[in-house]
Amino acid sequence: MLKYKGYTYTFSPYRLEMSEDKYYALGYSEKHGGIGAFRVDRMCEVKESKSKAKPFPADFNISNYFKQTYEMFGGRKVEVTLKCKSELMKVIIDKFGEEVKTKVIDEDWFVAEVEVSVSPTFFGWLFQFTGRMKLTAPEDVIAEYRQMLIKASQTDDLVK
Repeated sequence: MLKYKGYTYTFSPYRLEMSEDKYYALGYSEKHGGIGAFRVDRMCEVKESKSKAKPFPADFNISNYFKQTYEMFGGRKVEVTLKCKSELMKVIIDKFGEEVKTKVIDEDWFVAEVEVSVSPTFFGWLFQFTGRMKLTAPEDVIAEYRQMLIKASQTDDLVK
């Protein structure tokens, strides 16, 4: 079954990346007006175009893109503050790199300031640390996270 009624994307590929055991073509998407990632195993009828490819942006950092984009589901990029249990320092470094901004609060907690793509996938990643990692800023992202949690907990219409 094709998504979006089989819409044909015009895409200038830059490189192939692997994430979560899947390959993604990373490049400029005409439809999205910017960088996009498409799962290779979901592509069909790929054709070479005669139109000129969009050049790779000089200021684009592929490494940062993958740190900010959870499992290839992008959203608006926002710097968030996460209050984390000390045991999660390795998780933060693994996800955001060794240059991540952190500050020790006490022997049990630290805060990390990281840029992420705000999306349900980011919120799902955050949720797995229930109580050991807390989103503390900015307020609009906290409100969005709360709304997602409320919606997820309302199962009356799902259970019959």
